Amino acid sequence: MQTIPVERRAVDAAVYKKTPSPDHGPLIVRSPATLTENGRSVLRLVNVPIPDSYRAACTRAKATTGTRTKGLVSTSVSFGTMSRSVFANHCRSSVMAREQPSDHSALTRMAETLAGVYREMDPDNFARYEEVARAIPVEYRMHGTPFTSGNVNKNNVLDYHLDVGNTLDGLSAMMVIRERSTGGQLVVPELGVTLDLIDGDAVIFDGQRTWHGVTPVESSLGGYRFSAVYYTLRSAWQCRPFPAELAKAKALATRKATEAMRRGR
Repeated sequence: MQTIPVERRAVDAAVYKKTPSPDHGPLIVRSPATLTENGRSVLRLVNVPIPDSYRAACTRAKATTGTRTKGLVSTSVSFGTMSRSVFANHCRSSVMAREQPSDHSALTRMAETLAGVYREMDPDNFARYEEVARAIPVEYRMHGTPFTSGNVNKNNVLDYHLDVGNTLDGLSAMMVIRERSTGGQLVVPELGVTLDLIDGDAVIFDGQRTWHGVTPVESSLGGYRFSAVYYTLRSAWQCRPFPAELAKAKALATRKATEAMRRGR
């Protein structure tokens, strides 16, 4: 594996308003590689085996186009744990977990592989992250890893952004599967690099503090480029064990039904 020293650099704010391009990260990096800053690993790119069940799960994911936090438009679907919201004031599993359980299982199992890559990249950082994540009830974590949640992105060009909603205690992980497609490079301007991602590439880096974007994707008939991002919800520490969350949800539903009946009298 090649080790590439990088220096964080100032980037003109105007760049982050443009469509991501390799011109913004002139150094093209391919797997396997580790980027280091002042001797510390800040990004690792490796290629890992992709089970058929994982590929099928990504291609069958019911991605929809919408606006995420901070106005980022993407075609994606969530998996893993969902946090409380104004619509559901309890921690819960994703729609995919309920409607496509076998595909959901294939996606969450990959968390173990990514956790292993993270551990090899920075054992001390991962150990701290893992220890902090143990405060989250185990049923909300993917196969005992610190990761609680994820998004499958389909053929997305993603404007430059910082990941939000993730804990600041650990790094994000991303898996890419692709076939008969071009583009879809991950550009990190402040590190001066563009990751030329191929099928089976896994990336570990700090997406919460490092601006990044994805170049446009072009695919031929039947082609695709999926990325699955794994992270730990910043709000996951508020989750109580599942029976308590379920009781809370049932109590809320009962209260709303009672109030509706009273209003209808």
